[in-house]
Amino acid sequence: MSGGVVLLADDEPLVRRATSRLLEVLGYEVVDAEDGAQAEALLAQTPAVTVVLLDLMMPGRSAEDTVSALRRLRPEVPIVLCSGYAADDVAAGLLAQPNVAHLQKPFNRAQLVELLTRLIRPASPG
Repeated sequence: MSGGVVLLADDEPLVRRATSRLLEVLGYEVVDAEDGAQAEALLAQTPAVTVVLLDLMMPGRSAEDTVSALRRLRPEVPIVLCSGYAADDVAAGLLAQPNVAHLQKPFNRAQLVELLTRLIRPASPG
């Protein structure tokens, strides 16, 4: 059983590989991108994506522009901004949007599981 499809966008190959492996162990399918433009193209081509993990600081396109492009394609898909910066330092305008969350780097398995579970399968009442 799949936990869903995660679009992982990070410009660091080692981070992308390690995070992909962790997500796969957790039961997620992963499509990965090395920048915002590739993430946009993959989201357009992969309708099964259930959540996006987006590195906040990548070369080329800004996180704001990437989030805007992803939102135009699939406004319902949750976006997780991954950053080595504290949540207070992350672009406040992005975090104020619906379905946008922050995951502090480095993160551990438990933090990733908790956040993805909350975003993809909200807890049922009771």
